[in-house]
Order: sequence, then C-alpha cells, then structure tokens
Amino acid sequence: MNEEYRSPEYLQMSPAGALTNDPEEGRSSWDTHINFLELQLTYPEGCQAICSYCGFSTSGHRHVNPGTLVQTWPILSVDEIISRVNENTGSLERICLSMVVHPDGVEDTTFLIDRFRRETDLKVSVLVNPSLLNDGDIEAFHVTGADRAIVAIETATRDLFNQHGGMDNPHQWEKYWLALGDAAAAFGGDKTGTHLIAGLGETEQQMVNTIQRARDLGASTYLFSFFPDPGSILKNAEPCPSGQFRRIQLARFLIDCSLVVDSQMDFDEHERITGFGLRGTELDDIVDTGEPFTASGCPGKTMNCACNRPYADGPAGDIRSYPFCLEPEDIQQVRKQMATYLETPSFIDQATIQGILATITSEFREGG
Repeated sequence: MNEEYRSPEYLQMSPAGALTNDPEEGRSSWDTHINFLELQLTYPEGCQAICSYCGFSTSGHRHVNPGTLVQTWPILSVDEIISRVNENTGSLERICLSMVVHPDGVEDTTFLIDRFRRETDLKVSVLVNPSLLNDGDIEAFHVTGADRAIVAIETATRDLFNQHGGMDNPHQWEKYWLALGDAAAAFGGDKTGTHLIAGLGETEQQMVNTIQRARDLGASTYLFSFFPDPGSILKNAEPCPSGQFRRIQLARFLIDCSLVVDSQMDFDEHERITGFGLRGTELDDIVDTGEPFTASGCPGKTMNCACNRPYADGPAGDIRSYPFCLEPEDIQQVRKQMATYLETPSFIDQATIQGILATITSEFREGG
C-alpha cells in the first residue's frame, strides 16, 4: 500500500468530470452537459464504512496509481485538478467535494474547501459525512467557503438505512437527520440538500414521507434511481422500476417547490402513488414542462441545476435523471412509465445483503 496517494494532495474525480476536463481527450459526447466537477477524498485505506450500494465500500482499500480507475474514478493530484479547472473555458460552474469515512476526513475537507475557493472561481458544495462530525464542523465548512451542504441519507427508512449499512457501520440514522438540520441552520435551508436513492426496498409512500421530512427542515431532495454499481454488493440487483421512479420524481418536485405536501397525495394498498394532490390541468402542465424529471441538485452560477450527472443512475438508453431539457417524445415516454404499476415488494433479498456485509466486515477486521 503506497501512502503517497492520499487526500488532501490527491482526490478521485468522477469519470464524466475527467472526460470533460482532460485536454487530451477533447470534447466528449457528454461535454456540453457537464457543468459540475464531482470530487471525492481518497485514502489508501479506503472508506471505513461498508454500504451495499456503493462500489467504493468494497474496492476503495485497494492500492491504485494516479490516473488508473477505481470503479472508473481516476485519482488526480489537486494541483492538476485546479490547473484543469482554471483552463476550462466556461462549462464548469460548481465543485462538489465528497467526504469518505476516514479519521482525516474533516480536516482534509476543510483544507480543500479553502483551497478551491481561493484558487478557482467555482462555487463549492460539500457532501458531508455525519459519522465523522463533531459540533461546529458543519458551520466551519460554511465559514471556510462552501456555499452548500448535502447530507446523503440515501434510504427512506431507518430499517433500510441499517440493512444497507451492514455490521459495525459507523453511520447512524438519527445522526444523519440531526446533521441535515444542522446544515440547514448553518447554510440556510435553501442551500441544503439530501441524497435519496429510490428502489432500495422502500414503498413509494415511505419515500414521499421522507422527502417531506427533509422539506420540513427546509432542505431539498436530490433524488437518484437505484442503478447497480458494478463494484458494489448490489452489483447484480435489479434497478429501480421506471414507473416507481417517475412517480417519486414528480412527487419530489411538487414537495420541494412547496406546491403540495405528502398528506395531500393518494396511495393504493401497496403504498404506490395514485394522486399527487393537484387537480385539473395544473398537474398536466407541470409534467409537460419536463422539469420534474431532470436531474435534481445544486445550482451553478447561471443554472438552476449544475449537478446534472449524465447517466449516473441509469443507462443512456433508459435515462432516469435527464441531464438536458426533455423533448416531446421524452415526455411521452415519461407519461407511459408513470402509468406503469408493478407489484413491487422489496426486490432486494435482505438476508443475502446481510450475509455479504458480514463477510466483508470480517475481512476489514482482519485487514482485508
């Protein structure tokens, strides 16, 4: 294990961001759609949490050299990243800096926020990890220069949070919600968000209730459709059904825009959405804009959502979070998907997940 390639001198960059910001690659097919740079802290020891849906949980401890791929995320020096950002001629509008569970995570995050704000002209979001935080850390991120904070709660219920987190996981459900409230207090609710992943075994009503809980704190939901990471424990699981995700996307948009609250929506005996709390043409007009079905995330300097993450939660042939404005044929497809109701009990065998998590946890204890 080579100790040289670690934060804060090095970071991992999302593959789409790497394509956009590699002058030798030229313009990729995604280039015109990528407006944010997703960066993650990296350590030879890897992330010390094990989450079923995350490829870094099972591979992040493996040694790699800069420029090689771990789950397709290259490791680059921060000097090189800053140089590329400053050479970029205008498409980039925001940096998203993600923590991992590591003892140096808070100190390194604070250092990097300060450096990016001083050495680039991009806005900085910080994806905080509540498992590492002490009192005052979130406020310090804001004072240092981050203008937005995100807490990745990911699952819709406490039980799912624990099931997908595994044994001896440092994450705690209530600590995540307390951190979201602290972030809203420090940054302002309109500059705070949470990540939620649809399709990890929850019902539509459970997800809607969780989106409302975040909104009651002032925070927005940045919604993802579960799509198996090839390096994760759930690499062979089925993605979130499209109809389920489309209905939750629309519900999220209505709640985050304060057009309805969850108690105004209707659900069937399987807790699937059958009514959105709006009547007449009002709902149709909203759907026809296509806006509820585009990626949800932090804004940029000129855009409502810079975090457009092209095809991060679905294949290009079955787009879930559209990274561009929908065309009429896209809206027609979305309407067909929303009208599709499947019997959707949890598609993930929780006993299998727990067995795999227990094995990996044991390997971590023994030094992997």
